[in-house]
Amino acid sequence: MTGPLRLDGVFGVLPTAFHDDGGLDLDGTGALVRAYVDAGVAGVTVLGVMGEAAELTEDERRRVVAAVVAGASPRPVIVGVTGETHEIVAGRARDAAGRGVSGVMVSPSRTLGLRDAVDAAADGGLPIVVQDYPAGSGVVLDHDAIATAADGCRLVVGVKAEAPPTSGLIAALRRSHPGLGLLGGLGGLFLIDELRAGATGVMTGLAMPDRLVSIVAQFATDPAGAERAWTDLLPLMRLEAFQPFSLAARKEIWRLRGVIGSARCRRAGATLDDQARDDVRRALERVLA
Repeated sequence: MTGPLRLDGVFGVLPTAFHDDGGLDLDGTGALVRAYVDAGVAGVTVLGVMGEAAELTEDERRRVVAAVVAGASPRPVIVGVTGETHEIVAGRARDAAGRGVSGVMVSPSRTLGLRDAVDAAADGGLPIVVQDYPAGSGVVLDHDAIATAADGCRLVVGVKAEAPPTSGLIAALRRSHPGLGLLGGLGGLFLIDELRAGATGVMTGLAMPDRLVSIVAQFATDPAGAERAWTDLLPLMRLEAFQPFSLAARKEIWRLRGVIGSARCRRAGATLDDQARDDVRRALERVLA
């Protein structure tokens, strides 16, 4: 752990790199870490939904975390520990605590409620980020449920809001819990609204992290200029809107940028046909132009 976890600025959510045969590409994952660090992110998040955590064995999870921690230092690393049971979440949280990470992120699941998930994540003794992402968890939360979970565990330091419209939850939590770090996600699709509502930053794997860093920094003094810069990214952000296409598109962008050698995904359906690859390439070229 590098010090107290502050959820300010841009936290890059890492995809997990694979070779064309589906095997782990730890060098590729390390290259992704360096790309985010070079972009100026405040920290990185690994083994989130877009990191294909559900498609990794526990041993593979540990190897990926080790590669990320080695490459990200001294920036903080947050590890996703969401699981179906208290024992799984608690075990992942304890394991993360022994690997030099700065915090864990957890969401409820269909078999583990939010308060129980937070309680399990607290077994690692690390700061906790609560993720509100019903599209991934299958669980709909509201302000009161999240506030109760935060009040019940001193380790909760922030919330990642990913249930549109995200600005409403962020504004409500900013009023009720001014000390919490509040982050948007969803590829940055609602970033400007979130910042206006009081978000402290964004946690996303959009494959142009340098632009996001600039936008978040600019917003404090020039919100109109930041919004114009955000609008320029919409051709790529729209690719983040629908899973599992979003994961395949994100990896393809990193491949086109020369950071990883393969856009291979393990998640079922996360593939691109020739037409989709052309669409992604054109969107990237438009943004880079």
